[in-house]
Amino acid sequence: MIGLWIITSIGLKNEEKIFINKIEKSIFDRMSLLEKLKDDVVNKFTLDLLEQKKKISKSYSSSPNKWFELFKLDKKRFLHLKTLDYQGNYYFFDNKYNIPKFKEISVLYRLLSDMQLLDLSTKKNKNNQNQNILLSTYSDALFKIYNSQNILAKESHLIPTAERLKDKVSYQLISSEKSPNTPKLLAFNFIDFPSVMKEKLNRSITQKYPELLSQEVGLSQIKYAIFERSESDYSEPIKQAKIYPFRQLQLDCAKKAIIKKSSGSEIESDKDNYYLKIWRYYNDNPLLFTAAAIIPKSQITIITGKIIALILMVYGLFVVALLSDFFSNALLEPIRTLTKFVKEIGLGHFNVKVNMKTGDEMEELGDSFNRMSEGLCEREKLKRFVSDKLYSSIANSNEQKITKAKVTILSSDIRSFTTISEKNSPEEVVTLLNDYFTLMEKSITKYGGSIEKIVGDAISAAFYEEKNKNYSINACKAALEMRESLKKFNQERLSKGLFTIENGVGLASGEVMIGFAGKNARRKEFLLIGEILKAAEKLESMTKAGISSKVYIDEQTFESIKGTIEVCPAHSMDEIFYRELKI
Repeated sequence: MIGLWIITSIGLKNEEKIFINKIEKSIFDRMSLLEKLKDDVVNKFTLDLLEQKKKISKSYSSSPNKWFELFKLDKKRFLHLKTLDYQGNYYFFDNKYNIPKFKEISVLYRLLSDMQLLDLSTKKNKNNQNQNILLSTYSDALFKIYNSQNILAKESHLIPTAERLKDKVSYQLISSEKSPNTPKLLAFNFIDFPSVMKEKLNRSITQKYPELLSQEVGLSQIKYAIFERSESDYSEPIKQAKIYPFRQLQLDCAKKAIIKKSSGSEIESDKDNYYLKIWRYYNDNPLLFTAAAIIPKSQITIITGKIIALILMVYGLFVVALLSDFFSNALLEPIRTLTKFVKEIGLGHFNVKVNMKTGDEMEELGDSFNRMSEGLCEREKLKRFVSDKLYSSIANSNEQKITKAKVTILSSDIRSFTTISEKNSPEEVVTLLNDYFTLMEKSITKYGGSIEKIVGDAISAAFYEEKNKNYSINACKAALEMRESLKKFNQERLSKGLFTIENGVGLASGEVMIGFAGKNARRKEFLLIGEILKAAEKLESMTKAGISSKVYIDEQTFESIKGTIEVCPAHSMDEIFYRELKI
């Protein structure tokens, strides 16, 4: 009972935190969706700005004298666009101001003058020059603000993100078709990014996705709002909750974001509810995202009651299981031990033992299993000393009679092995052979081959049709890989200061007789007889004259792999047809 009380206390203590974390996760997921929507609007705004630049350029290039009237008809243009051409003509597109501002004309004049693009003989430019002299102090201050080398360097380029355009000027130099290399018009656009984004998000969210600003999780309600901010204050949200508690929570979130200048969250409570407030603040984004959630405590109480009932049920099941386990262990433990033993044997782990000291029939059964595993271990050790074909034939008594089989025989040996043995110590030679045979065996067995015999430095392997219809192709692939493996083997030995070796490979295809000799004798010998064994050995001895892979194949093997593996031109020697595989 003490354990039950401890578990229940922990569950009650953590349930509130778990449920509030669930609400927070829902809010973060929804805010991520709103941020993605904001990013889509920003990207669309950026592309629209680029499109406007193209329209200005196209209008002026095609008609320098009438471009202003043509562009004015475009209803999708941005506001606050100011332009000045090389003759001193000033054009503006601004719904708020109908009279040109001298300070703006002065700034544009200074920029074009520094770039030596002005025609100073015109009357308007002379007037601009006089105004610039009169306003020199004021225009110097503005010029330092607007004459940003970083902005001018990116003139007429697409900006990385429109969020960076808050309170900044986007410049554009435009030339005419007659003088494409000489700019004639300077345009700049003062972009009030927060207002633009607020308007676009308002259309996007309130008209297309109004459901994104409200969410329910069980009995809990969540309301979202997006505020436009300045450095020290914020404006009314795009769409705020009309219900007072939510509206006040949203405004609190905006205030805290402005004060702290960082994202954060808070939770408060009274006797009935929890009030969760979460806000997102961005240094490079003039918008605030807020979420306000009201979580009834009654909802958590209901969930907690269900958890207590579940804990009681689990506790009861635990007690029953504990008692059942206590009584069943004595009966089932020997069975589990034997089951585990059988699984290990099935995986090929034959050196396992059953350790049971029950003093009854189960212990005798365990001893029998141990004797079986000892026999399997001995059999597995002997398997390394016979070929795969012999091993499978012994296991199947029906295969112990002499039969015919289609095979490709692979014959290979080490060149000048007698000389190598005389020049080096027995230990070095044995180490060489162990490493060499391990490497060659890997290539042969990879392609389904079976090593039938190893005599001294020579290997004889067979690729049987019964295992693979492409046995001749596989034999050729194995031979080529053997040669490639030997090349890497020699490179490794050279790096260690050891001597290298060379080999050759002969392949012959046809029928052989396989079976056992000594039918009634105590000892039997596995036989593999056929003319193709001698043919493979003969081809191998001829590979000393090879010019490519040093892998020779007979005519039947050649016919089997034709069109699959490249070979060198045909040769004949002593009426023996052969070809060399190409690398």
